[in-house]
Amino acid sequence: LGCGKKEDGTVGKKTSTASKSTPARAPIQKAAIKNSPKPSKKAGSTSRPTSRPVARPTSRPTSRPTSRPTTGAAGGKLGGTISLAPGLASKLKAGQTLFISVRRDAGEGKKGMVLAAKKLSVTGPQMFPLKYTVTSQNVMMQGTVLAGQVRVHARVDQDGDAISKQPGDVAGKAPSAKAVGDMKVDLILDTLL
Repeated sequence: LGCGKKEDGTVGKKTSTASKSTPARAPIQKAAIKNSPKPSKKAGSTSRPTSRPVARPTSRPTSRPTSRPTTGAAGGKLGGTISLAPGLASKLKAGQTLFISVRRDAGEGKKGMVLAAKKLSVTGPQMFPLKYTVTSQNVMMQGTVLAGQVRVHARVDQDGDAISKQPGDVAGKAPSAKAVGDMKVDLILDTLL
């Protein structure tokens, strides 16, 4: 067999490309980064988004803002005259405070919720008889409607505190329930606390 012989008659030895002392290395493959193919644009076509943009909901108030009824609204005011009973003039002094309160009618002898209140400075007993008016601008809570059957109270307070009552204060009230809109709700300060 002449496959192992060279033309010169010598027998060839197998040659090793790798040394016995160094291990064989695996071939290194280079990673190729491929760009994603761009969509082809056909003539006359326009690119359209795949999804519709989410529209923001329009903000709407959940409730209407409360506003005070206008003074000229029907049933939005009442008034009359406050007089001072004879013999109590000496109890009134300048610097005291007159509170006029309008309560919802809860029945005779019962105190309903305060709808409106007005505060006036006392200049002395000579300021009476005094004409007064309570309107929707004097309501205690915004949004309260001054309407319906009410009871009107008045008190001259010595310390200017609407909540506290003390001996020496002078008070009075309308004799019966009145309808808001009545401008002849007269009362007399005739009770000495």
